[in-house]
Amino acid sequence: MKAIITSWLIAALFLAGCGSAPESDPDIVSFIPGTYVKQIDHEFAKGEDTMIIRVAGPSVADYTVQRRSKFQQTIDGKSFKPRFEIHQYKAVYDSESQRLRIPNKEYVLSFNPDSKTLTLGTTVYKKVIR
Repeated sequence: MKAIITSWLIAALFLAGCGSAPESDPDIVSFIPGTYVKQIDHEFAKGEDTMIIRVAGPSVADYTVQRRSKFQQTIDGKSFKPRFEIHQYKAVYDSESQRLRIPNKEYVLSFNPDSKTLTLGTTVYKKVIR
């Protein structure tokens, strides 16, 4: 009898631990696509960094991220010619952490619909276009 009860308890604990992964928050998933901007303004450079995020296909888990940077360096009071950079990435939505991951760059993008922001590391971008 003791062995049967122990078996049932083990089975119950196993089934409780096999719960499904947390579902995606629909607010975050619907918030992700759009354009996000960060202004750069300090003694060494001025410019802006822009992230354009789009759903890549029929799955809401696949995204494209285009990062556009424009900045003008200043050294010893002298401003240099503006520089422009464009980078394209493929990203995957992780429903468990509710973040976008860019595997080849090891970037993790976090989103906050309440403050309309995207965070990459310690850099915060404001959403400007849906």
